Amino acid sequence: MVREKLIFKVPIEVAPTAFHPSDLTGGQLYLRKDQATASSWVSDIGTARDFVQGTVTQQPTIGTDTVDFDGVNDAQKVTESDAFGSDFSGIMFFSVEWNNPTGNDYIFSSADESVTNMAVAFAIFSGKLKYISLDGATTQNLNGTNSFVTGYNYGYIRSDGSKIYFSLNGATEVLGTGTANIGAWFGDVNGRDNLFLGGLQRNTTSFVPEHLNKLYYNNTALTSGEIADMNTFMSVPTNY
Repeated sequence: MVREKLIFKVPIEVAPTAFHPSDLTGGQLYLRKDQATASSWVSDIGTARDFVQGTVTQQPTIGTDTVDFDGVNDAQKVTESDAFGSDFSGIMFFSVEWNNPTGNDYIFSSADESVTNMAVAFAIFSGKLKYISLDGATTQNLNGTNSFVTGYNYGYIRSDGSKIYFSLNGATEVLGTGTANIGAWFGDVNGRDNLFLGGLQRNTTSFVPEHLNKLYYNNTALTSGEIADMNTFMSVPTNY
């Protein structure tokens, strides 16, 4: 007797896996609002850097979608010598709430607390994206041309080792007035001793009103597709 066995294959549609920053190689820092407390904000990726503030009156407020620094004395900090000091290229993604049209906000900074001219800073000046690097001798001060909108904004600042590139709210920017664009990055600024949120701490401290949603740093050469994926992820404040 011959027996026949019928096998039916039924196609099943599998939903694509949602992108997450942890999918990328080279991630060094990821601060996400949903993991922040007023006294401690630990990186979710890379080294578990803990941005701390033990003084209650100088702690940020945890808002609905943001960690809010008051611009008076709020700050969180990591004490670390030359963080990312071997990186001569990389990309810093950010997402913030913004409504400070005449003021200057530091999104993220790293400096030497004993001098004025040793720092790396990612900032908003007069409603435009700004990047500053000071190595004690050479100043790189670059300005974006697109304006932040009132409310939620996202973007990145990237160095390929030769040039700095800006993107704001999904649009690549043409850089405006400033110094020569030489691509200087963390590895070009030695002598730094902190990573700072809420301003810039060098031999004096500048506090700024900052409303930070997410901050992600990667030190590898991401593909255009990976950058697009990160941009899309950062564009939604509740993506964590």
